[in-house]
Amino acid sequence: MALLEACASLGGMFALGMASLVISLGCNWRYAFWLGAGIALVGSVARTRLRETPEFADAKRRFKRTLEDAGKNTVG
Repeated sequence: MALLEACASLGGMFALGMASLVISLGCNWRYAFWLGAGIALVGSVARTRLRETPEFADAKRRFKRTLEDAGKNTVG
């Protein structure tokens, strides 16, 4: 619980520091918007281009099979 509070405090301080930096440099909201759009674009490309690890793919298959088996048992 203490780690969560410490991270929340650090995050708040970081946000205030970034806000004061942006205000002092005279930046407007458009710069932050374009920065966020760039990060979203990189994330989207990474999600579509990177392969899943074999362990994750196997766990996903097992989970799907479990859900299908559970659905068959409750319907019939």
